[in-house]
This record gives sequence, structure tokens and C-alpha cells, in this order.
Amino acid sequence: MPALAAALVWVSRDEPLAAAAATALLAPVGLLLLAVDADVHRLPNALTLPFAAAVLALLALAATTSGQWDDLRRALVATAGVGGAFVLVSLVLGSRGIGMGDAKLVLALAPLLGWYGWSTLVLGVYAAFALGGVAALVLLVLRRADRATHLAFGPYLVIGAVLALLVRA
Repeated sequence: MPALAAALVWVSRDEPLAAAAATALLAPVGLLLLAVDADVHRLPNALTLPFAAAVLALLALAATTSGQWDDLRRALVATAGVGGAFVLVSLVLGSRGIGMGDAKLVLALAPLLGWYGWSTLVLGVYAAFALGGVAALVLLVLRRADRATHLAFGPYLVIGAVLALLVRA
């Protein structure tokens, strides 16, 4: 975890301190959520909601102290757009699609990725779906899963976000 935290701080080296802190939070909280979801297929509100609140508050502080209002606006639009899409899919598909825990995790990841730019946001979301899809395909081919098997998506969301931030650097 220290290496991941250091890499995320390096990614945000030119950003305001509060934005760097929001980015660095992804190491401990993201890894914890990844492990919990992989183990029990749940992303608890006690972790996802404070994570989202902390990221949004830190990004607001970063904009206030640096004047980077365009970055904050983009982060908020990313949250509304991607977060809203995940919530909608979760509500419409229920247990057959993206879980509500995943949607709440996106409320932390979307503003963070959005702060760094549209391409970072798109890459993070794309990477999550690509990695999740490849993992599902491998499990199907190996017959360790079938079409009805529930796969945790939170780990791929976290990994996709980290990859997008590292590629951006």
C-alpha cells in the first residue's frame, strides 16, 4: 500500500495539496473496498459514503484554495453523469446488473478522475469494464462461472481508477 500511495501522490504532484490528499485516499480506502468486495461481494455504506464525501470535500477545498473552479466543475459533472448512470442502471437492473454499492463507490471515483480530465475519467470507467469483462470471460472459459454467477465489480472500478491515474502521469 505505501508504494501505491506514493505513486498516487506522485500523480498529483502538480495539484493543490487537498486534491493530492483526495487522490492519496484511493490507496488505503480503495484497497480496503477492493478486498471487502472481492471477499463478501458488498461495498458497505460505512466505507463508500464517507469516501465520496471526503473526496468531494477535498476537491472543493482544492478549488477554493487554488482557483481551479473548472476542475471542480468537471469533477461535479463527472459525478452527476457517471454516478447517475450507475445509480440508474442499478435501480433498473437490480441484482442482474451493477450493484448499488458499485454506484456509491463511483460517487467517490468519478469526481476524482473527473478532476484530472475527461480522458482520465473515460479511461478509468473503460478500464473497469474491460478488466471486469476479461475476468468474466476467463471465468466462463475455465467453467468457474456461468452467466448467472455474481461477480464483484468494485475491484475493477478501483483498479481502473488507479490505472487511469497512473497512465495520466
